[in-house]
Amino acid sequence: MVTHHTLRKSAVRQVDVWVRNALSASVTLIGVAAGVFLVWQASDALMLILVSIVAAVALSGAADGLSTYTGASRQWSLLSVLIFIVAAIAIGVWFGGATLLDQFQSYVRSVRGIVMAAQDFIERGAGGLFPAGTVAVNEVMPRFAAVFNSATWLLTAVTGGVLNAVLIAFLASFLAWHPGAYTSGLLRLIPPARRSDVGNALTRAGRAVRMWLLGQSVSMVVIFAASLIALWAVEMPYAILLAFLAGILTFVPTIGPVIAGIAITLAGFSASVTMGLYGLALYVAIQFIETYIITPIVQKEAVHLPPAATLGAQLIGGVLLGPLGFAFAVPLAAALSALVLSLYVEPNEHRASVAAE
Repeated sequence: MVTHHTLRKSAVRQVDVWVRNALSASVTLIGVAAGVFLVWQASDALMLILVSIVAAVALSGAADGLSTYTGASRQWSLLSVLIFIVAAIAIGVWFGGATLLDQFQSYVRSVRGIVMAAQDFIERGAGGLFPAGTVAVNEVMPRFAAVFNSATWLLTAVTGGVLNAVLIAFLASFLAWHPGAYTSGLLRLIPPARRSDVGNALTRAGRAVRMWLLGQSVSMVVIFAASLIALWAVEMPYAILLAFLAGILTFVPTIGPVIAGIAITLAGFSASVTMGLYGLALYVAIQFIETYIITPIVQKEAVHLPPAATLGAQLIGGVLLGPLGFAFAVPLAAALSALVLSLYVEPNEHRASVAAE
């Protein structure tokens, strides 16, 4: 027979369970909120570290490949890769830096002229679409044009970019010099029973990032060369600058090619309507070839993310971690996808298949 005392003890235990669950959920929620807050506050430093890890993966892959091919030690191979990169950048700046700077300045003046012409066209009624002076663009367009006039803004952006690049280069070099020390330290934080699985997952994630970077590098070179030849063929102004932008922006899927296409189209329209249409048509053709022919070939062994997932990763990376987060969101998402597949999806599928048998 159930006594009043027994019911009371059961009720007390149930309340105790509810309280413990509520406290556990509260602590978890507070922990997650604190983690998000810390990420938000330290987003710049965190992004530099993540980009450095991506760069270290690329350097390690290049050093390992060179070491395997030549038989040299890994440290000497990495040093050779670093010297080659520095020499390539120095040669590029020495022979093409002045040309790029001159074309950039001319391009900015041309775009500013297009902006001011568009402002005047709208203020005059856009060809009769509405009465002249009814659309107030005076406070928007000048600010937009002033961005291109601001030498201080440009100097600040370039200086900040150079400093970040130097920090990333040094940190990536240190990480790539002896990556085993860092991965082994990380694995010590994992329970011994799971260290092998986590180690394999990290190796798979590194390979995913390496393959993605290799594929994008090939795409960038192809897009640069194809754009330069095509733009020279139609005598597009600022051809070297535009081809360089097209190649660099290929690194950022989805959005990068669109920005490059807009830049090429604006450059064409600064010369004539026909040239603008030429530029748009050429870039659409080049991007079609890159999207449907080059990318499937060079990225066949990389982790594939659906377009919506790619854009979503870029938006999240941009909001949380700024411009670098937007630019490097896809390789980081590829690494995360490899980790999730290795540590969660595939083990669960294996257990389900074993249970079904």
